[in-house]
Amino acid sequence: MIKLLSFLFIFLSINVFSQTTDWVKSFGGTASDKGISIGVDSLGFIYCSGYFNNEATFGNITLTNQNLSTWGNNKENFIFKMDSLGNVLWAIPGGNQSGGCCDDRALGMHVTPGGDVFITGTYWSSYKLGVNGAPGTITSTGGNAHDTSVMGKVDKDGNPQWVISFGSNNSSGGCPYPIYDADDHAYDVKVDADGFIYVTGFFSGFDADFDGFTITNPDWDIDCQPMGYIGKLDSSGNWLWVDKFDGVKDQRGSRDNRLAIDQFSNIYVVGGFQNTGNYGPYTITSNGEWDAFIFKMDKDGNWLWAEGIGSNKTDRANSIAIDVCDDVYITGEYRNPMIFPGANASNGTDTLSHKQKRDVFVAKMNNQGRWKWAKRARSSGTDKPYQMSVDKNKQVFLGGTVKGEMTFTNGLVVGPQIAGDTSASSWVAQLDGSTNTGDWVWAKMAGADTDDDDRTGDICPDGFGNVYAIGFYEDAANFDGTVLNSLGRKDIFVWKMSMTPGSFTVNNTYDTVYTEVMEFNPADTGTFISKHIILDGCDTLFTDSVIHKRLGVQINYNINNAGTATFTINGVVQAMPYSQNYWAGENINIQAILQPSWFFNQWKTYNNNVTPNSNSIIASFVANSSDSCVLYTYPQPPISAFIFGNDSICVNASYDAEVSILFSGAVSPYTFVYAINGISQSFITTNLNPYIINAKQEGVYTLLSMSDSSGIGWVSGSALVTFLEAPEALFTTATD
Repeated sequence: MIKLLSFLFIFLSINVFSQTTDWVKSFGGTASDKGISIGVDSLGFIYCSGYFNNEATFGNITLTNQNLSTWGNNKENFIFKMDSLGNVLWAIPGGNQSGGCCDDRALGMHVTPGGDVFITGTYWSSYKLGVNGAPGTITSTGGNAHDTSVMGKVDKDGNPQWVISFGSNNSSGGCPYPIYDADDHAYDVKVDADGFIYVTGFFSGFDADFDGFTITNPDWDIDCQPMGYIGKLDSSGNWLWVDKFDGVKDQRGSRDNRLAIDQFSNIYVVGGFQNTGNYGPYTITSNGEWDAFIFKMDKDGNWLWAEGIGSNKTDRANSIAIDVCDDVYITGEYRNPMIFPGANASNGTDTLSHKQKRDVFVAKMNNQGRWKWAKRARSSGTDKPYQMSVDKNKQVFLGGTVKGEMTFTNGLVVGPQIAGDTSASSWVAQLDGSTNTGDWVWAKMAGADTDDDDRTGDICPDGFGNVYAIGFYEDAANFDGTVLNSLGRKDIFVWKMSMTPGSFTVNNTYDTVYTEVMEFNPADTGTFISKHIILDGCDTLFTDSVIHKRLGVQINYNINNAGTATFTINGVVQAMPYSQNYWAGENINIQAILQPSWFFNQWKTYNNNVTPNSNSIIASFVANSSDSCVLYTYPQPPISAFIFGNDSICVNASYDAEVSILFSGAVSPYTFVYAINGISQSFITTNLNPYIINAKQEGVYTLLSMSDSSGIGWVSGSALVTFLEAPEALFTTATD
């Protein structure tokens, strides 16, 4: 009896078409309104912030700028919450709500898993947060002059919890250029797992007060350059420590700092500097007019290291993100070829090439400041990234503004919605940070064809397979086929993209020996017909091996007979039941015994003897035996458990082997069931993370299920426990 193996290797490849637009919403009024920041909580609710002029409408809620009565076209900030369908649940203003001066802007935002919202920004004169001004009004120490840093907290229902003001006293004077007097901005904020708050920005003046902590800028009367600051607060907004950076000549780059924190609450800050920059005990020197900087501190404010990177012209870092392994990603802009020492940048070198004007760079380093790779994106005009984020699968998302067709390092090309348009367009993109090369995965552009200023201000994934972007646009802007029309000069957009659900059908002939490599999109639907001939044979052992290269996507694999009655499938005889949820990144081997229902002497004959084009994705011919395999992709749920820890011990050891279970995204208590060699054990409920199993039995340990109060999560991983026989000691007795 002849048995032939047929192998089909399927590689999921996400390209520029793999993200689909679910919806895009427009908000604002008749003036100029800007969306700056976006974030999501653990339940998938979306929070947005920015600032508006005149009136702005968010869903059925209209906010009115109270500064208009005396100062005309001034700004107030907004915060609003949406559900995943794009419905606005609440919206609140922030600013001078009593008819005063001047611009009040939200510049940074952080959303906790529980839905608490922290915003940072700047205001003039006085500031209230919320419709009723709760929990009170704060007043700038310098009166009605220039920007003052502000930070506030709002709960998940839109209720303000507290608001604080800090920085220079706005009356320090001494600067020979009065326009620079007393501008203070709080640019970015992050909150760690313990509820501690970290904030960065800049102040202008001789000194700045942070509720009893004072930092100074001794050269203020010489060069009028602002000083960067980084500080830590408790959950109630009380300062714990603050430090300064830059603070030497020509340090205007400190005006736009961004920060990130890792799992140990270490702090990373990026920005731009000129000439020489001091960062605690570390001094770095720029290669050109401006360079990008990045520094690291621990949670207690101790300086760990500082690095500079740049060309011989003007470069800076605009945003930073950190993944689950504490690798660091930064993005920014550069104007000439830039060297990333030791990195994989362009054509096997550490130098990132440059086209013209400003190009975009994205680079990855480890947590010790050593570069891994660098990638570029560029057009023939001026390009700029703004915010970036990274999900738990090391997928990096970023966006910004671009003029004209955009090309990426690995050959990906994305054009504007109107061919030949060279006005400013919004763009969003994804890189695969899990690899050693950092390849671009997909990109999209959106905007109008007028001489406008469309841009993406921020972007974030939600853990459910969706990506949200916020920004602003002018006139009639096209978002992947959906056209928005602005009411005023600029309106706010919120853009939802997803990659679910999707399926792809693979129709395969049997009794063949070959290796097939296929690429398709998780959101595609279609049919792929094998283009290989049928060989002689009787029954066949058919094996499919699926390798899913994109992390964070569930694979549900089914085998069924969708072709002729020549063969029937008795069932899956290897791996797990066909309904098992397989994890991205795993090799899945499924075998099915195929038996002929009848014999036919001429079964090499088929109706149309054609040779399909090898370059065609759909190439079909009629054969007398076929089968269908359907692969579905779904987003990863927000909670999961992973079992790991292969261990070997001696059989007579005084201790047990250890197997670990790590819970992700879940809230204690956690309930789970594990199996030893496929045999289910008792339910366990615990508050420990990770949970340690004291393994007293040898074999393979797997998880069968896990859940928390929010629902059922995914399980993955395995651990092998091996008991070893203790070596026997040999004793000899010496005799005379």
